[in-house]
Amino acid sequence: MMRAVVIAFALLPALPAKAQQTLAGSPRWHATIVTASYTPVSSLVLVDACAGGGGGGGGQSGAATSGGGGGGGGMCAIGFPLAVTPGAALTINIGATAAGGGLDTNGTAGNNTTITGGVGTFPTLVGGAGAAKGSGGTGGFGGNGGPTGPGGSGGAANTVGGLPATPQGYFVAGSGGGGGATTAGTAGFGGGSPLGRAANGGVNGGGGGGSNPFGLGGAGGTDNSGTGTAGTVGKGSGGGGGGANTVGGDGAAGFVTIRELY
Repeated sequence: MMRAVVIAFALLPALPAKAQQTLAGSPRWHATIVTASYTPVSSLVLVDACAGGGGGGGGQSGAATSGGGGGGGGMCAIGFPLAVTPGAALTINIGATAAGGGLDTNGTAGNNTTITGGVGTFPTLVGGAGAAKGSGGTGGFGGNGGPTGPGGSGGAANTVGGLPATPQGYFVAGSGGGGGATTAGTAGFGGGSPLGRAANGGVNGGGGGGSNPFGLGGAGGTDNSGTGTAGTVGKGSGGGGGGANTVGGDGAAGFVTIRELY
């Protein structure tokens, strides 16, 4: 049977030269995760990027009955077309990790992401706001998503973080962090994204961190035992708030991925 197949194959007519051409010389998309600089080959690149998320607020010590809010999610760009000069390097500044708050301490604001050196202008991506600490039996406010305005509002004590405004062109603002729990109250979930909402820390817990299209916010810490969780590593989401008598989670650093056809 195998011999018959081989003979039949040998009798097939040769394919025309055009049909035998390969795609070896055809341009294809290349995606590069960038850390500091990028030198384009063509005159146009597409940029996916996020600013850093805000740090979660620390929980209350002492009486230890309230949690910190969740940090806000960083602003993102999806497929932004940036005109560039072939061979001329772009300078990339990625929003760094934002520290979560220690006990009785507010979370640190998320850091911006910038790209310079192109023919066109890449707008600054704004980091999420740091969240407030739990204090005096009242849960801390969640941080606003970046930037303030289109970003989701941080939740008040016991309240879920807000969703961002409708995406504007290539840009999506971050969601707000959930509010920390008041005494005997339940903390708020983080503001959502297509990835979902970050979990809260429950009664006397911390608020969930704000999310964005690339990263889920960190979960809030639990009462007297659970530190707030950091946002998804390298995706610009907010850190979870610390539960009562625990510290807040770090806001995740941002990222830049450049796609180019050559």
